[in-house]
Amino acid sequence: MKLILIFGGQSLEHKVSIATAQNISTSSMLKFDYWYWTENGEVLIIKKIDLKLHRNPFKKDFQPLFGNRYKNIKDAIIQESSVFDVFILGLHGGDGENGQFQKLLENYNRKYTGSKSKACHLAMNKIVSRLMMEKAGLCISPACAFQDCEVSIKKKIIWFFLSKFTQFVIKPVAEGSSIGCFFLSFFQKEEFSLNITNLLEKNLNKSFIETFIDGREFTVGVYNEFGVIHSLVPTEICKKAVKIANYKDKYWGKYIVEKTPAEIPIRLLKKLQFISKKAHVNMGCYGYSRSDMILDRNGNVFYLETNTLPGLSKVSLYPQALHNKGISIDVFLKNQIEITLSHVKR
Repeated sequence: MKLILIFGGQSLEHKVSIATAQNISTSSMLKFDYWYWTENGEVLIIKKIDLKLHRNPFKKDFQPLFGNRYKNIKDAIIQESSVFDVFILGLHGGDGENGQFQKLLENYNRKYTGSKSKACHLAMNKIVSRLMMEKAGLCISPACAFQDCEVSIKKKIIWFFLSKFTQFVIKPVAEGSSIGCFFLSFFQKEEFSLNITNLLEKNLNKSFIETFIDGREFTVGVYNEFGVIHSLVPTEICKKAVKIANYKDKYWGKYIVEKTPAEIPIRLLKKLQFISKKAHVNMGCYGYSRSDMILDRNGNVFYLETNTLPGLSKVSLYPQALHNKGISIDVFLKNQIEITLSHVKR
């Protein structure tokens, strides 16, 4: 049996995936084959040393020196893997997290860590997952998806939200790491008209508009362990001088302070953990996931989204929570592989 660590992919979170692979590669207990899925769709079978020598993964492009090359991921799966192998998914965003790659592995009867294709598809689509969680009894903020419509219709939707809520966020329906998010406020009158014009010139057909909830943001990870779902401690994401954290804020150390564990009452801690478990179960997630929430000024907790492949880099939120519980990345990965093999047998 081979353990195949696949990372990269053709999403906007390509560099995050490389950073995740770097951290996983430090495992002293596990030996991997390393598959780098390039941004042009090719797959390179590389050496561990290439990852080790790469610097500033969140900023710089990854350029491995050696590697067997396959023109696409299907060819690599067919020629370089077998039904006995286990894929360790170091992918984030795009087809690596939206269920497409998972479905491909299922079609070829390959084993892999994390949630199955259906759960990944549901979680990645923020409109669908929000509605599911609302039906499950969780609070969500008012939102509306931009469909294929004229700019004039999009403008009417934006003005309608402004007339009701004054502040809102525009987000991609299926991306992570706060990529492509925009915050708009009617109170910033000097900038507002210009921002609206700039937004309408962009392709918003794959985005949605959501009421901005002013409050404290938390994220909570969960993981499966042979029939039991465990919660990790909540992390509070504190923003300095920004309303919405973008990619650079998260990974370049700008305007963000992450507190793990969050300094909150035990009652709130239990509620956040309950919500993250509920999202994990209701969407059919397996292995591990991480859900984001906001506590408003009135004490209401609003569900935002669930990540089925949260980042596992050295600076990512999930490993911070694992460390707080005394779980190393080695032990975590070993458990994920074991439950993957156990889950396949059932």
